[in-house]
Amino acid sequence: STDDIDSFVIFVEENVLALRHTSFHVVLEKSSLPYPHNPLRNLAMENLGGDFLVAADVDFIPSPESHRRLVDLFARNARVRQKLITKTVMVLAGFERHMPKPNQPVTEDLLPRNKAEVIEMVNSVEGNGFHMAGSSAGHGPTNFEKWLGNRTDDFYGIEYKNIFEPYILGYKRGIPRYWQDFRGYGYNKFSWFFEIN
Repeated sequence: STDDIDSFVIFVEENVLALRHTSFHVVLEKSSLPYPHNPLRNLAMENLGGDFLVAADVDFIPSPESHRRLVDLFARNARVRQKLITKTVMVLAGFERHMPKPNQPVTEDLLPRNKAEVIEMVNSVEGNGFHMAGSSAGHGPTNFEKWLGNRTDDFYGIEYKNIFEPYILGYKRGIPRYWQDFRGYGYNKFSWFFEIN
């Protein structure tokens, strides 16, 4: 609606500094069809400024240093870049942070800054591997125990299982696009991972 567009413009204007490295692509359609998740995901992939992508949910909050750490990983380990270019995706382990108070806003000081802080968070039962307390099928193959115990390698093998829908680092040119006709909620991501596998 016109009000939605006005709200969007106001949001961008009020957050210009925070959004200075962000681009927006707006899709307008007159339709009663469900929300176009997959066409929007494809639009985002096609408009990336670089060759590599991180595919994560909109409610996923990356750690404050995650971008710099990924750039450092590329600089430090040429095998990572080579693996990605040769049709391998890298699963990025996602963790849930149990909030100290109900409805508490997420602030940067609540986010772990490095792996040592993630391990401390899990050991103190302030967090766990994403969805491991409930439905583990979507993220279980990440093998959080192995990730937490891994101190030497930048990556390790993971066996794909049906319904797996992790957060990933991938090479844009080697990844299939999402199926455009899949609209609405449910099965759209794990079907994409099935195709990637």
